[in-house]
Amino acid sequence: MYFIKYQPLKRKLKERTLSDREAVVYLLVYSVLLMMSAGIPPETMDECNDYGLMALDYVVIALVSAGITIAGIYYIYVANGGKSGFDLIQKSFVLGWVVSIRCLIVFLPLYVATLVVSEEVFGNEWENGTQYRIHYVLTFLLVAVYFQRLGRHIRDTRNTVIESGKREG
Repeated sequence: MYFIKYQPLKRKLKERTLSDREAVVYLLVYSVLLMMSAGIPPETMDECNDYGLMALDYVVIALVSAGITIAGIYYIYVANGGKSGFDLIQKSFVLGWVVSIRCLIVFLPLYVATLVVSEEVFGNEWENGTQYRIHYVLTFLLVAVYFQRLGRHIRDTRNTVIESGKREG
């Protein structure tokens, strides 16, 4: 994996010699950092911040985010054929766009309804952190469903060898 030098990476991309096994590391690191940064609070935390969350909450959020992301990317890597797969990054972004839109269409109303019921029926408040915890649980669920659906659709794009020896695409 290249961190500073990009010329060797660009050469591999131009020559189409960068394997999915090499590229998945970039996808993994990028995605884990992105997911973990989404849970970082904007201010420094003392014992309990303005949102009713403690520093331990954010550590758990970051670890669960990283775990779901690592498991999800491994899942789509295997669904793509693992070491013999091809174009994983391209499939992840192209199919991932459609999967994310479809997931949002389903999850957004459920997300809003859950938070409204939690607040209005059960009296949970944002100030004591309960609504934020519910928000993160729902987000984790959305991301897990996203990776499951993405893996399913990536699996459909995988070439398989049929009995006659020809490749089916």
